[in-house]
Amino acid sequence: DFMQGREVEPKNYVQIADLKKLLLKMEEYLEDYNSEMGAGKKQMKLVMFLDACEHITRICRILRQPQGHALLLGVGGSGR
Repeated sequence: DFMQGREVEPKNYVQIADLKKLLLKMEEYLEDYNSEMGAGKKQMKLVMFLDACEHITRICRILRQPQGHALLLGVGGSGR
C-alpha cells in the first residue's frame, strides 16, 4: 500500500511484482526521512537490501491492520 505514496487514500493492499521498484521506493522513503531530519544525529544511514525490504513490508502490513501488533525477534549481536 505504500508503493503509491504516503498521501494516497485509501491505501489498498497490492502485491508488488517488481522488486527493484520496491528497493527504489524504500530508498526514496529513507532519503525523505533523512532530509526531514536535517543534518542531525537522527538520520538513519541504512543499506536497503531485499530481505530487509521484505521484512519492512510485512511489518507495515501488520501495523496498518486494526489492533495490529507484532513481536520482532533477533539473534543477539545482530544489531536488532
